[in-house]
Parts: sequence; structure tokens; C-alpha cells
Amino acid sequence: MKEKFDVFCDDSPFWELLGMSICYVYILRCSNGGLYTGSTRFLEYRIEQHNKGVGSWYTRRNRPVVLVYYERFPNIKLAFDMEHRIKGFNRRKKNILIKSRRNCLNQK
Repeated sequence: MKEKFDVFCDDSPFWELLGMSICYVYILRCSNGGLYTGSTRFLEYRIEQHNKGVGSWYTRRNRPVVLVYYERFPNIKLAFDMEHRIKGFNRRKKNILIKSRRNCLNQK
């Protein structure tokens, strides 16, 4: 069964066809305009947690949050590595990344 956010511009990744787990790195825009980056195995559930105040300290204080970017990976380590890479980006670079995939999110 496909997840709600499993629609993306590219074709299904090769690892998905092999039945490997899909993990995500994601960026949320918070109510204060700030950006939060995280990684998870269950994207839709994790966003719900953030919006219920069960997520991180930062998103708990800046709800509601909106998904503005996500990317799929074949395992959580790769997603976690990308999360930390993105956290090192300045705001301008994060916005460029978000804009590069924005049209993908609108195809849902």
C-alpha cells in the first residue's frame, strides 16, 4: 500500500520494487516561518505527530507545520545522513532545495 506522500516526480525507486523499506528526509515550514528538518520511516505519521505537539521541541512551539520538501531513501542511515547535511545548509540553500521539488508536492 502506498503512503499518502509516496507520490513523487520520479518513478518508483529501484529499492521499492525490491521490497526494501522506504525512509524519508523532510523539511517542514513552521508557523513562525522557520524550517525544521527531520528523517523518518513513516512520513505521514511523523507530520501528524509534529502537528499534535508530540514531535520535536521546536515544532511543538511553532505549530502548525506544513510539509514543503521530502526525499526518499532506501534506509534510515542514508536519510539520517542527508538530514544532517541539510541541517548544515543556510536558509537560502534550503529554500533552493525546497523550490527544486515544490512542483512534485503539488502533484498529489
